[in-house]
Amino acid sequence: MLCADSIKSRLDRVIGALGHKNPRMRILEVGAGTGAMTDSCIRALSMDFPADPNLRRYGQWDFTDISSSFFPGAQEMFAAEGQRMRFKVLDIEKDPEIQGFECGTYDMVVAFMVIHATKDLVVSLSNVRKLLKKGGKLLLFEITHLHPLRLNLIFGLLDGWWRSTEAYRQAGPCISSEKWGELLKETGFSGCDVVVDDYEADVCREGSMIVSTAVAPVPTDITAVNIIINPEDQKQADLAAAISDRLQQLSISRITLTSMTDIAQRKLSANLLDISLLEATTPFVCDMDSSEYESLQALVASTKSLIWVDEGGGRQPHPKYRLVDGLFRALSGEMYRARLTNLSLERHSSREHKAAQICKLVLSVIGDVERGADTEYTEIDGILHISRLVDARSLSQDVARKALPQHEELLPYGSGPSLRLKIGSPGLLNTLHFIEDRSLEKPLGSKDIRIKVKAAGLNFRDVLVALGRLESDTLGAEFAGEVVQVGDQCQKFRPGDRVVAFHACRYANYVTLQEDMPIVGIRDEKMPFTTAAAIPVAYATAWISLTKIAALQAGESILIHSGAGGTGQAAILVAQYLGATVFATVSTEEKRQLLMDRYNIPTEHIFSSRNTLFAKGIRRLTADRGVDVVLNSLSGDGLIASWECIAPYGRFVEIGKNDILSNSKLPMHPFERNVSFTATDLAGMSIDRPHIIRAALETVFSLLEEGKLGLIYPLQVRGIADIEQAFRQMQTGKNSGKTVLEMRDTDEVMVSHAIKVETTYANPNRLFWTRSLHTHSSQMPHMLLRVAWAALVEAFLVGLLSGEHAI
Repeated sequence: MLCADSIKSRLDRVIGALGHKNPRMRILEVGAGTGAMTDSCIRALSMDFPADPNLRRYGQWDFTDISSSFFPGAQEMFAAEGQRMRFKVLDIEKDPEIQGFECGTYDMVVAFMVIHATKDLVVSLSNVRKLLKKGGKLLLFEITHLHPLRLNLIFGLLDGWWRSTEAYRQAGPCISSEKWGELLKETGFSGCDVVVDDYEADVCREGSMIVSTAVAPVPTDITAVNIIINPEDQKQADLAAAISDRLQQLSISRITLTSMTDIAQRKLSANLLDISLLEATTPFVCDMDSSEYESLQALVASTKSLIWVDEGGGRQPHPKYRLVDGLFRALSGEMYRARLTNLSLERHSSREHKAAQICKLVLSVIGDVERGADTEYTEIDGILHISRLVDARSLSQDVARKALPQHEELLPYGSGPSLRLKIGSPGLLNTLHFIEDRSLEKPLGSKDIRIKVKAAGLNFRDVLVALGRLESDTLGAEFAGEVVQVGDQCQKFRPGDRVVAFHACRYANYVTLQEDMPIVGIRDEKMPFTTAAAIPVAYATAWISLTKIAALQAGESILIHSGAGGTGQAAILVAQYLGATVFATVSTEEKRQLLMDRYNIPTEHIFSSRNTLFAKGIRRLTADRGVDVVLNSLSGDGLIASWECIAPYGRFVEIGKNDILSNSKLPMHPFERNVSFTATDLAGMSIDRPHIIRAALETVFSLLEEGKLGLIYPLQVRGIADIEQAFRQMQTGKNSGKTVLEMRDTDEVMVSHAIKVETTYANPNRLFWTRSLHTHSSQMPHMLLRVAWAALVEAFLVGLLSGEHAI
């Protein structure tokens, strides 16, 4: 059924429209199985970039099934979705709340060929309704064109085909779309909003896609609706009457008609909804006189909720109707208690159609207890549209190229001026390029050292910055190189020294640092620069987190997430050096084998990071005690599950960023066990307390020289010319060990030379009004008059001095 062109095209349009309306949707899929429907939906939500997981138009997808047997395959299939996709067991025939799901929080539920396989459709649909928010959508795919002989011949030998208990499903579990509509209305839905059959020819039809909306009773706290009209405009009066008739059918009975002259006398009413029809037939705002302006001020000041109706809809609206757009946008930023909604209808639609559109919006406004963001609606071809800001990547690239003309060419990395890496457009890795590094033009400070970078480590943080998911202007947190110049008071280093540093290098040829920054000498002359550059971030993070923050002791246990990564392997090596028992998580079987072969970690101590089942495994292996230390880089449910694995007097060290940046909540009950939760950010520590990182690096390099710690494996070395490929490889999350970029002078890189162009700015002698300043509106004419007189006098004086007629 999913392969039918009609279903596929309509699915893409429906899913695309819902993603456009709410790009942060929480979606739950019932009976996801092998993930075929999941894949189709995610493709529809991926805009024009299906291969880029950063451009999905959804916030969370809960992949559920009645058992977890399908989860391993699905986790591998949707690995690129990362933490946005969660895998949970759900039996839709049982109350989802007692199964750990938050009811009333989902924007959409997808059910593909699964609801019919339950015993009682009313119970199953009621449970689906519990999951959805008011206004949430159900996408239901079912066999609706009944051919009992054909269907029963194919599926009749399966026990699950005969699970239905209702009298109307004795001949088989499937029902018609009309019956689905009845059951949906019975269980809190709107019925069948949309029904799309798989094929047009009746003989070919099997199934349908049904779209339904979770509804709720009309709120009773709206005591009155006030319709504002111009009494002299009969069209407005007729439209108001049509609106009143429809509202009364919706059990909204207290309806009044008011003119603008009556508005100034009324008081603010919390339960009053205003509908203005003043521009429903002719422009009002652009031609109003002073008394009408004062009435408009009074209306805005006294309303709790206002729907302003105008005829500015269609594909070519009259510009006079669009003045209210700017007015309401400015007022909404200053009047937080009032909801100002603009509805622009098409001029030539019928009165009944306009009344229906207005009443539809009335129900949306009075039922929106969460005060959604949409306050501007435009009718085009009879359909209400909402606007969204969409990232037009190709257009952004084109504008950037034209705004700042540049000359790009491939040049050897080591020839010409000093270079540094720049991101052309965050999110587009193919815009990585090099520009001239003008920081070297500054004179060297007395305690500065200048280092020629030989190799630099690549970390996942760099990828997040390049993708625009982490706000920062620094790239490359670690590097190794040779000192080429020192300040006259520098005592620790001299030209020719081989050093390694924990500091941003921006993948430049040269970096200038103060000598007291986290820089240490490479005493082992046999250690290559590429090996040294792989050490600072991973080992400093592991050493400080485990020895200074967690104070891990011999005989204690530790859970290390992402154990096959650079920091994960460094943490394993430090923990084993300290004599601790190691538990770890990985994302693939290859990474599990790496930890078993290289670090002799038992297979039962290694869990999957793709779900939260590791928590059960930890409790089982520790007799429900938990671990003494957790080094966490997971987010969302993974963080919570890890937090609940902590043993009494345990220490939880957070090195991830996702939950911190999103200000996520942390359950407090584990604190009853005398535990601690600490977050560490070595990027900030390298600036504020560089001596701590420097001491850690000195200790680590000494232990490496003594053979008490080992190197991270595998070390993947790429030339600087392959920097884009290195970023892309790390973006997939499939790499193990550490990636290092070697600054080979002969490697050709894309270098961009900016061409200076003249820029024309706005006339500084002109006044541009950008805000409404409604509280000082009475002073606007006087203020504008003063500005005009000042310009007039200045022009007159210029004319006198120059001997010319300036006016």
